[in-house]
Amino acid sequence: MDGDTPNRKPASRGANPPPVTQTSRSTVKKEASAGVDIDVAVEVVADVVADATVSAGTAVTSFQNGVRFVTPATEWVNRDGKKIVSKLTSPFSLKGIISVQTRYGRGAMAHQPSAYGRGTTDEDTKVGNTTLGFHESCHRADFLAYLAANLLPTFEGKAGKTTDEYERSVKALKTRLNDYFAEMEKQSDSNTDEVGYKKSEFEKFGPTH
Repeated sequence: MDGDTPNRKPASRGANPPPVTQTSRSTVKKEASAGVDIDVAVEVVADVVADATVSAGTAVTSFQNGVRFVTPATEWVNRDGKKIVSKLTSPFSLKGIISVQTRYGRGAMAHQPSAYGRGTTDEDTKVGNTTLGFHESCHRADFLAYLAANLLPTFEGKAGKTTDEYERSVKALKTRLNDYFAEMEKQSDSNTDEVGYKKSEFEKFGPTH
């Protein structure tokens, strides 16, 4: 998503206006019981223009992962020389907001042409969806679709495991969550950047028009 660079000229005649970003908030997963307390949401926030943290002439659509987990407190007993988790005394907690936002650097405008990826495919060109703003909207759609289609990782720590096994379950969840969000970004790169005139081609050969 980084550095989605517009070509420095207006979109071609007949190009559709870029989609207006609709702010929203929706539930990814919510569950409450004696054993779990899960409340994860995704929020699309308003675009930012002339953002000094974004390279001039570029746009970035990214997500901030605010999801955090707290594993249950445990009681354990010594059994045959091993520490065994005998009881979980608090629920597993997974909470937070995933914030999705498009930011335009100085000189970048939503109505300018997309330089690569979505906005440059034959179908996009045919129907007039050729703007940078359209390209960025595809990243937003990618993120929302991924969250809707892919379940969040679950915690596998439970009573009966050794304390070492339990700790490995904690570390495994952290890894799976990191992998989950890395895959979310990877899929958007593939779906939105590496189609039409691909981002990898743009970075090697520059703009085509």
